[in-house]
Amino acid sequence: ADPSFSVPDSGGRRADIGISEYLFALGDTKGDDTIELGDVIYMANFLLKSGPAPCPFGSADVDCDGDVEIADVIYLANYILNSGPAPGCP
Repeated sequence: ADPSFSVPDSGGRRADIGISEYLFALGDTKGDDTIELGDVIYMANFLLKSGPAPCPFGSADVDCDGDVEIADVIYLANYILNSGPAPGCP
């Protein structure tokens, strides 16, 4: 089905609106389709040094608690460096 639709405004003009689905992997904070140490560094830079936000932002919530925080950095580092639990929601 086409996810686009039109909405008329009060002036008789039409606004076209489209909706698309964007899939991403938890932990792929750089948006390059890989989960690696660089993603941990990217997250830490965002949280501690005001670096650019993860893209998409939700990819950084690797423990699925609704927040992006230092615990997510530790979780992802543990996954990559120590074969810890994979990012994901129960």
